[in-house]
Amino acid sequence: MKKKLFFIADLSSETNKKTRFLGANKKIRIILSLLIKQGYDVCNINSVPQMGTRQPMRIEEISFSGNKSLKCLTIPTYIYNKLGRFKNIFDAKEVLQFAVDKFGIPEFVWCYNAYAFQMRFAYIAKQKYNCPVILEFEDWHFSRSTIFNLKAVLDWYFWKRTIPAIDYCYAVNPWIEEVMKKNGVKSSILPGILSKEIINLKLAPIKITKKVFHIGYFGGLVAEKGGLLILELINLMRKNEGSCFKFHITGNGDLMSKFELLSKSNPELIQYYGVVDDKKFNNIIGKMDILLNPHFNKKGVLPFKLLEYIASGRIVISGPLNLSGTSLEWLLDGITLVELKAQLWFDKILRISEGQSLHYSKLKKIRQKTIKLYSHDRFNRDLSKLFTNLN
Repeated sequence: MKKKLFFIADLSSETNKKTRFLGANKKIRIILSLLIKQGYDVCNINSVPQMGTRQPMRIEEISFSGNKSLKCLTIPTYIYNKLGRFKNIFDAKEVLQFAVDKFGIPEFVWCYNAYAFQMRFAYIAKQKYNCPVILEFEDWHFSRSTIFNLKAVLDWYFWKRTIPAIDYCYAVNPWIEEVMKKNGVKSSILPGILSKEIINLKLAPIKITKKVFHIGYFGGLVAEKGGLLILELINLMRKNEGSCFKFHITGNGDLMSKFELLSKSNPELIQYYGVVDDKKFNNIIGKMDILLNPHFNKKGVLPFKLLEYIASGRIVISGPLNLSGTSLEWLLDGITLVELKAQLWFDKILRISEGQSLHYSKLKKIRQKTIKLYSHDRFNRDLSKLFTNLN
């Protein structure tokens, strides 16, 4: 009989147009595929269901990443969103019991992020069944908050309370890794996991004789992730007569309609694809010359797409990153850092198209190191060791 593993996360399909967290969703699907490959009978606990109607817990079989299927337990939903999310925290005990009754006692509990529900669920599971808890820590609670945020405070409180129950942590960046180690939790850095398709993309040095330079932006279409800067940059390109650039945009968010409009009115300058599946994404990125990461970087986050960008072997332009003096500082050699001002990005792209700032031997070296450390196969081997040590 296969060993049971409870995986607590919000899992959406590859082309779910409602979710803004496409990078996170992709990372979740990769990890789930590897856990299934490890031989575990995985049950996904859907911790962020759609509110609006009152419904009890329910179980369904869902498909993800092509032909893979997975049992999914959706936690109770309520009419009011914020009150429902708060109530869900205290549903954790009942959800755990329901899951155990239906699927059996878990061998492991895997938490995607240190959110309040995940943490309370893990704490109770550890107390009741003494099963090892693995935390995949992607976002520091207060990284995205500029004002008082009750959700962030609750998430932090339940994480702090659950720390003694956590057996291992995969941290998205060195800062979170250090926080967890200071709290006595064995940890390692996991900024991303690279699919074989990304790894197999051919290195594509820019030819300055090209008629059109293809520029890709594949992040959330929201201000927080740099969507406004991209719009400003496109407008600067529109005003530049004889422009030889074309933008390729995927994703969704509050600014989506603006990108759609620009794509329809300026098809020679911008192509907007909407939300795409992994296969189409890999096909698009393989045609790019320059990739953009205008994410407003903060201590407790690291964009998943950044690792994919570097591993693809393309020129990467990014806003400032908090990696200097950390164990990931070497990544900076594969990135062109520019302050988050559209005119500066415009100037840098022009210089790159003229053959300036191109150091492909260095990019190739950083790409190889990135692939070696964070490939799909490498993480699969690391998982095997971790499960053996925790058993």
